[in-house]
Amino acid sequence: MMAVYANGYINISADSAGDGNGGLFRQRDPAMFQSFLVPSDRTGSNGSYNCHLSNWDKYVESAPLKARSWVTQERFMSPRVVHFSNDQVHWECVELMTSESVNSSFHIGPEFIWTPEKSFHAFIQEPNSDTKIESLYTIWYRLVESYTTGQLTFISDRPVAIAGLARTFAHLLQLEQKDYICGLWRPYLVLEMMWYTFTSTDRPNPDIPSWSWLSVNGDVWFKTPQVATKYQPVAEVMDVRITASLGDPYGSIVSGPLKIRAPICRAKIRRVPDPHARLDDGPKWEYTFVLGQEEIGEGHSFMLNLDECSSEFMEKVLSQDVYLLLGQGSILPYPETPDLPGSKQS
Repeated sequence: MMAVYANGYINISADSAGDGNGGLFRQRDPAMFQSFLVPSDRTGSNGSYNCHLSNWDKYVESAPLKARSWVTQERFMSPRVVHFSNDQVHWECVELMTSESVNSSFHIGPEFIWTPEKSFHAFIQEPNSDTKIESLYTIWYRLVESYTTGQLTFISDRPVAIAGLARTFAHLLQLEQKDYICGLWRPYLVLEMMWYTFTSTDRPNPDIPSWSWLSVNGDVWFKTPQVATKYQPVAEVMDVRITASLGDPYGSIVSGPLKIRAPICRAKIRRVPDPHARLDDGPKWEYTFVLGQEEIGEGHSFMLNLDECSSEFMEKVLSQDVYLLLGQGSILPYPETPDLPGSKQS
């Protein structure tokens, strides 16, 4: 299917359809989507303001079709997409993003609306550089985040429905097949294992290793590039062996043992006396880690999300020590110290 969409001319996207019977067209008032120009009142200015109804985020990025995980790959690979949304038609290609309501002299572009799909194509012809490679990794993370917020009829399709994207990125990142490790990339394997989820601890496929985001049935998020640059890996991957179905490393996974070496520390998990929501409508902050005499709580951006949260399991955890493996550490500049008479620096 990746080849079908990549070699297609136009992908017609029924964004507002809830299922295969939804169709493209909706009842609407076309007059509501006419743009117009308002002359500028600035002295000596010949410019004008373009007034139009902008609802790309609402009816394209948050459309019912986006709830389908397969669409992430389809939209990304298609060179051109015509979006039939709830109220108007939108256009998306390498050079242009625009809407029916926008005046022909004014175009929506990446500087106004950023989507990983066409932002990727916009710079893909540039020469390879460190900046370009970093941008490709960033786009991969954003695509995974978009992909995992969607739903699949068969959860076993989770590795398969993003396999086309993985093959494409392996080529662009100048990596080999063996460098794609169950949804993660070998050069940043330790850092990428620090993914997190807000909504799901369900692991429906026991064959997929728990250190991979492919193992959970729910949303997955990565640290932003700005945050990631402040950390460096502390853990070291000693060995990782992925056994894939039919020998395709981008397809279904049979097993994935990983051996890792890293510092560990002893800690305790303690129940918070007065649990409260981390967000207005989010899950409650109920537990905290205690390292020595220091409590790692909400003020340290701490979040505990265990796969098993039954009362019997938590009582067992709360009654004994646990051990934390340090995967990455922050990069902090050391203060400069003046040379003292007779001292020797090393």
